[in-house]
Amino acid sequence: ENYVSVIFQSNMLRYFANTLIVAGLAIAIVLVAASLAAYAATRFRFLGRELIMFVILATSMVPLVSLLTPFYI
Repeated sequence: ENYVSVIFQSNMLRYFANTLIVAGLAIAIVLVAASLAAYAATRFRFLGRELIMFVILATSMVPLVSLLTPFYI
């Protein structure tokens, strides 16, 4: 009964739909921007290209859990 009242008598479904819309739009925008940036990084030669690619690779190798300790301290 409590679940029914939360889902159907409150605005929970509307909030959930708003969250899905915002998350979907954010994913689409990031996907387009990241695709364009990846194409530019692989296709064109520019100053600092190797450094930028190394930084991207190095940051993707660091587990996110290891970053939580400094935030906690």
